[in-house]
Amino acid sequence: MTFEFKGDASRRFENGVPQESLSYKLDSGKKPKQIDLFSAKGRKTGKPLLGIYHLEGNRLHLSWSKIDGKYRPQEFMLEKPNKTRQISLVLERVK
Repeated sequence: MTFEFKGDASRRFENGVPQESLSYKLDSGKKPKQIDLFSAKGRKTGKPLLGIYHLEGNRLHLSWSKIDGKYRPQEFMLEKPNKTRQISLVLERVK
């Protein structure tokens, strides 16, 4: 799986095939830094997925809740039990 980020949009690819497009809005003034993700199509269009992010060199740490607009993680560790359907991942720049 790969992700491509350009401007305020990202695309997810699996085996080189585009799967999903998202736009996002960043707020670097918050602690932790916040990201709101917006689906480009489907039933979640216009409803943000609330998340946090951290840049460390060529690594991007992301964590967000799959529950639309109701919960924003406060840390990157997954809460147990994961009632908020929180997702955390680390992406590394390859180009």
